[in-house]
Amino acid sequence: MRGQQQKKVWLGQSMAVLALLAAGAASAESRWFTMEGDSKNAALDTVEADTLSLSRDGENRSMNLRVSRSAQRTSWEGVPYRSYTAQVVFDCAQQTARYKWLAFYMLPLWSGPVHTTSRYAADEIRPMQFTDAQPNPAQRIIHAACRTPLDNDDSNNTRQP
Repeated sequence: MRGQQQKKVWLGQSMAVLALLAAGAASAESRWFTMEGDSKNAALDTVEADTLSLSRDGENRSMNLRVSRSAQRTSWEGVPYRSYTAQVVFDCAQQTARYKWLAFYMLPLWSGPVHTTSRYAADEIRPMQFTDAQPNPAQRIIHAACRTPLDNDDSNNTRQP
């Protein structure tokens, strides 16, 4: 019985995220949907999804994200950063996500110039993960991106803002 209750809670939370993503996509003013944190508070870890960018990427889906960390971090390649914008590719069948490109900022909240960019080929897997972020929104983002209907869902078209 407990497993069924947990499943209902998880399903309810997932539906709420989907509804919020859909509401954000319906309004151009709500381009960035905050999954965690606060885009006005540099002391918090913040993760936001660009709901209008959700589109097909071949057999997968893609969406732009932006992340601001509460303290300076270092990327896989040793790039220091405090925030970044990125495009993420979602493999909905496998329920995974990987970065396609990242643009790093030395300042929080996507301020100042981009100091480094990284692009990754399909075989250069850089998984979307938010190390040390609590709660970690990775699975919620994957689930929402894969479950949100796209305009002309049977085509390879992208949403137009």
